[in-house]
Amino acid sequence: MRLIKKHIGFFFLFLSLLSCNAQEDKANSFFLPSKDSSTGIEVNDPKEVVHIKNNIYKYNNKLYFAQNYFKKQNVNNGIKVIEKGLFLIDSTGSESIDNILDLKTYKQLREYSLYTDKNNVYYSTSSLEYATPPVFILELNPLKLRIIDKSDEYISDDQNVYCLRNGKKILTNPEKFKIIEIDGIVFGIDSKRIYSMCEPMSPKDFIENFENISLSVKDSIIREYIK
Repeated sequence: MRLIKKHIGFFFLFLSLLSCNAQEDKANSFFLPSKDSSTGIEVNDPKEVVHIKNNIYKYNNKLYFAQNYFKKQNVNNGIKVIEKGLFLIDSTGSESIDNILDLKTYKQLREYSLYTDKNNVYYSTSSLEYATPPVFILELNPLKLRIIDKSDEYISDDQNVYCLRNGKKILTNPEKFKIIEIDGIVFGIDSKRIYSMCEPMSPKDFIENFENISLSVKDSIIREYIK
């Protein structure tokens, strides 16, 4: 019996080591954009890619953002999303990372999605079947930045509000934009609209939906916030 337990223990240790090696292999795979393909081109020698800090890497004397890179594959007559490694991004579309990034003040706010330095707020999403995963500079002042709600859905400064689900600007006044939580559901609200998962709706739509919230609660929210 002890011998069986010993062999079982070795078996699970072996599986654990295999899993760790698989994760290391993914982490050591890097991909670059391709103009002629919808998929990335893998870097031949991953040892040439140097980790600088957080999600910043250097390759061929250029700085890159790194994003998780996924790809759809046919597995057993079905579609499965496979993690391929890290996608290296050298610009925000119009600006080279080398030209705009301040490494000294660069820091992570949310892993692989939200970063800042003294000049900019950077937002990105993981890549799935994109030639180049998007990296945006949000129109937010990093010195006045605040994540509004505990569910990490909205971020703002004194001028703008953004949705952290998709990086899109919400057309509202930050001074009037509030967060309310009802039965675990987070809503954004200003003087005209109510936002669910960053999508705006009229007070009428709010009343007609969310059946788990009582009509009296909905009415009180509209009376208090909608002017």
